[in-house]
Amino acid sequence: MLVYPHRLVFLSPRQVNENTPSTVRKWLDFIKDSLDGEVEESNYGEKLFQQMIEEIRKQTIDPELLSEIKDEAAWEKAKARFTKEGRKDGWEAGLEKGLEKGQKKGVLAQQYQTIITAKQMGMEVAAIATLVGLTKTEVQEILNQV
Repeated sequence: MLVYPHRLVFLSPRQVNENTPSTVRKWLDFIKDSLDGEVEESNYGEKLFQQMIEEIRKQTIDPELLSEIKDEAAWEKAKARFTKEGRKDGWEAGLEKGLEKGQKKGVLAQQYQTIITAKQMGMEVAAIATLVGLTKTEVQEILNQV
C-alpha cells in the first residue's frame, strides 16, 4: 500500500539524456549553462528565462565585497583554531603544574594521569580513588588542581 502516490526523482544538470522530459530539460540545460558563471543568453529566448538572467545580473556580489566576506570567514576560522589550540595549551600547562604538585604530595605521575583520564571518562571520585589507591579527598584535591 502506498502512503503517498508520489515518485522521487533525482535531477542532475550534468546527466540529461533522452529520457529526461522536455519540460525539465530546458531548466536543467539552463542550470548546467550557468555553472561556469556565464549563460549563453541566446539559448533562452523565453521571457521567464530572460527575467531570471536579469535577476542574476542584479544579484552579483561585488568582487571587493566577496573578498571581504572570504577574509572574514577565514579570520573566524583562524580564531576558532587559535582558541582550540589555546585551550589545549592551557590544559597541558595545567596538567604539568598539577603533576608537579602531585609529585610533591607523593602522587606518582601515572596515578595523576589515571585520575584525570578516569574523570574525563565519567568515573565517580570514589571509583577513581579505589582504582589508584588514594582516598576520595586526595583524588578530589588533584581534580581541583586541574
